[in-house]
Amino acid sequence: MIPLLPFAAGLIAGGLAVRLWRSEETQAGVKKAQDTLRSAAQSGLDTLRETGAAVRQRFAGGESPAAAAEVTAAAPKKKAAPRKRKPAADKAVAKAAAPAAPHKRARKATTETPA
Repeated sequence: MIPLLPFAAGLIAGGLAVRLWRSEETQAGVKKAQDTLRSAAQSGLDTLRETGAAVRQRFAGGESPAAAAEVTAAAPKKKAAPRKRKPAADKAVAKAAAPAAPHKRARKATTETPA
């Protein structure tokens, strides 16, 4: 009898999962996520195509790869905006940065032996 309980629980959970999956609300959410993912992938591919075309155009002009690397290195790069820290994170960083107090260990009493 006991081995049938996990089987019955799994059967019920599976049935509920199928009913939830078939609901219109879930399908709408899945479709929205799929569309978002598709548009992000398309945007990435478009950017890659534009970059590839720019590189091909640069090299087609007779410019050597070393000169192109110098031009790329000389181009100013945007500095990322600093992130705002949360107050709790600042406290944790301060605790981690604080030096630890030295641990003093009690010495054993020594007995002197006569020579």
